Amino acid sequence: MVSCSHKSSSADFPKLVEDFTSQSLAFSPVSASGQGLHKYKGQDMDRALDDLSTTAIATQRQYYTDLQKRLNTFNKPSLTPEDQADYDIIDAQIGLALFDLDSVQSWKHSPQSYVELLGSALYNPFLLEYAPLPERFQHIIARMQAIPSFIDTAQQQLSDVPPDWAKVAKEENDGNIKLIDDTLRKAVPQTLMSDYDTAARPALESLRDFSQFLTTGVKSRTQGNPDWRLGSERYATKFKLSLATNGTVSEVLSDAEARL
Repeated sequence: MVSCSHKSSSADFPKLVEDFTSQSLAFSPVSASGQGLHKYKGQDMDRALDDLSTTAIATQRQYYTDLQKRLNTFNKPSLTPEDQADYDIIDAQIGLALFDLDSVQSWKHSPQSYVELLGSALYNPFLLEYAPLPERFQHIIARMQAIPSFIDTAQQQLSDVPPDWAKVAKEENDGNIKLIDDTLRKAVPQTLMSDYDTAARPALESLRDFSQFLTTGVKSRTQGNPDWRLGSERYATKFKLSLATNGTVSEVLSDAEARL
């Protein structure tokens, strides 16, 4: 808990909420676009993939650290009940973000997070009717153009990957290859077919290379046999942040069983 001598006015709290809501989404253009945030600070979310480079990770960490300091400048009891609820939500979300960035480091150990993000990036614009189909396919094509760079980042970042995670990610990656080469290809408007094919070729090549990396390459960066489990101490931390509770795992379980 950061000690702050200066306390912010309660009237300024909605601005912090607005900033958190938009910026936390904007860190993931794929999620932002899927949830209806299509433009933010000049960035076209519909055409972008998430930036999971080391520099971007550091930027996110600094943002959440600074946001925690800003949050602590507000006197929670003086806020309205609605704002107090938002305070608790933001506090927990900051905790979860920093927990992942500093402790779990999914960007470093979880290949499936990259693969699943790509699947959402390509399938959501196809599924969600937020714009006419030709416009949505332009977004899909733009994202396919970004896949080679995205995969390069993934291969640079990943190390100490649990074997089970590499296996699952490889299977899901094969699904993304089929999505591009079959499902989406069959649906692309004829006027965009040439652009689609041009973007698909390097995208598919990168995804196939990534499947090979997940099968053999990642093993050379893995020490021992890393466990995908968090362990009791880290799980307890995530449990409290996720459920916004001060109760232990056993206490919450006992209470749930008693209520049932």
